Amino acid sequence: MGSLIKAIKMVSSKEELKKHNLHPQKKLGQNFLIDRNIANIIINTLNIKKSSVIVEIGSGLGELTHLIAAKAKKVIAVEIDTKLLDISKNLLSAYNNIEFINKDILKTSFNIPETYKVIGNIPYYITTPVILFLLDIIPRPVLFVLMIQKEVAQRLTAKSGSKVYGSLSIFVQYRCKVEIIKYIKKTAFYPQPDVNSALVKFTLLDEPPVKVKNEKLFFDIIQTGFMYRRKMLINAISRYANLGIDKKELEKAFKYLNLSPSIRAEKLSMSELADLSNHIKK
Repeated sequence: MGSLIKAIKMVSSKEELKKHNLHPQKKLGQNFLIDRNIANIIINTLNIKKSSVIVEIGSGLGELTHLIAAKAKKVIAVEIDTKLLDISKNLLSAYNNIEFINKDILKTSFNIPETYKVIGNIPYYITTPVILFLLDIIPRPVLFVLMIQKEVAQRLTAKSGSKVYGSLSIFVQYRCKVEIIKYIKKTAFYPQPDVNSALVKFTLLDEPPVKVKNEKLFFDIIQTGFMYRRKMLINAISRYANLGIDKKELEKAFKYLNLSPSIRAEKLSMSELADLSNHIKK
């Protein structure tokens, strides 16, 4: 097995694709990680143990797969490209702890009886759907590590007052601890993408960081407030949220919570939005 690992490390994605007369498919968002240092950072971030079960989204030619398989109990490699999966199956044939799945991750279900983690170098155009999928799937992973566009990573970790703070920031932070592990340059990939990237770790929370009496109301307020982020939050809620709340009652709620009547959603923290939601509910 050691010689197999060494052989895979020495074969670059570019050489392997050329050998099989294949080209990266732009429609599938294929950008292969070629920086070994970044690969090692990913492995360290996953904190793989002998008992670990790891799901890999977009396993490609198996560059990360073999590093994970050498440490984990089991790897579930999900790859939508049949040709790449066939090549990686051949390259990784010495491993008996890899399950290969030839499917779109968004149409995949897992029957995993134990805790598991997820790693993915995903097409950037499906970043939000993949995150929402991983937050909703049952059973949920204990954590997932994704390679995503730098600007999206900054949105996901943004706090109130930031220009990139929005409803997605709150939605994800309500369910996860989100950390940017490292910013990654275009040169770490083949072919080079048009944007820089970030390695982001999402650790699922047992309980949300704020308590809300009605999650639907909470997220309705957030969605409306950020959809009309140029408007004062009172006006956005009273006109567009379809909650049947009189503006004068909202003004009373804002006054009770010591919130400026002219404040916009982007200036309120998750905690302040939760307090507003709970007061309106009461």
